[in-house]
Amino acid sequence: MRDDEPMNAPTPGRPTVSVALEPGTHAPSGQSAIARVHVRNLADGPRDVSVSAIGLDGAWHSQPVRVPAVAADATVSVELAIGIARGAVPGTYAYALAVQAQVPGGPGGPVTMLDAAVTVDAPSTVALGIEPAEATAVFSRRVTVVLSNSGDHPASVLVDGGVPSDLRLDLAGQVVTVPAHTTVRLPMRLSVARPRLVGHHNRASYSVVAHGDQAPARAQGVLTARPMFPAAALRVVAMLAVVALWVTGVAIGLPWLSHRTNQSTVAAPAGAPVAPGATPSAGGAGGAGG
Repeated sequence: MRDDEPMNAPTPGRPTVSVALEPGTHAPSGQSAIARVHVRNLADGPRDVSVSAIGLDGAWHSQPVRVPAVAADATVSVELAIGIARGAVPGTYAYALAVQAQVPGGPGGPVTMLDAAVTVDAPSTVALGIEPAEATAVFSRRVTVVLSNSGDHPASVLVDGGVPSDLRLDLAGQVVTVPAHTTVRLPMRLSVARPRLVGHHNRASYSVVAHGDQAPARAQGVLTARPMFPAAALRVVAMLAVVALWVTGVAIGLPWLSHRTNQSTVAAPAGAPVAPGATPSAGGAGGAGG
């Protein structure tokens, strides 16, 4: 038994748990396969449940999972990670699932054994790509997922995507069958979750994964969300606003200044005294002729 924390020594008696293992535990070499196990407590009181994988190869590893104080007649679901050795040959490998229930703080109960198997996925014959790999959008952008099957048999894959919170992807678990030696193009739309009027460019990466009977195929893409009005446009608008204010000020200020200047200019009076030695203009000329 290859566990970091061994089970307690079992005591004789009838099984106190029922165990069900979901089929289809698999992963590529060098990664962890997840075994989903459902355990029901058949005892008349709470029990601490421990689930372990035994009989694994020396280069493989698995940590036991413990669930404390499972109520009587209750069912718990656990996920047991089985680490597959890097370089493991594709195929199916058998192991044993050991489940033990014990009274909290008491001696170990009977161990229930269940035959199980984990599959090491073969390298994928489906290549996955995104066109364009880098895109720019204000609101949304359409991109294409490219699936190429280099194998001799058709491959059915589940295409799904993972995006951050500021992006939306209209690709939700589509099943695609790619014929042998054929390329299939799958359109999808990326949307910006919170479009902005102004601000800076925001780069966000997303991923697309194709799951099938073989190892998953993955592709990464980048979407740059740009504001509706870039910084250069805002500078131009600001300059135009300043010029418009200046022109408006000149148009209003010049007539007002001209009006004030005219009011301050006063003409000389008509009956003003004549300077000494000056010649009278009209009346003086007539008297001299007489």
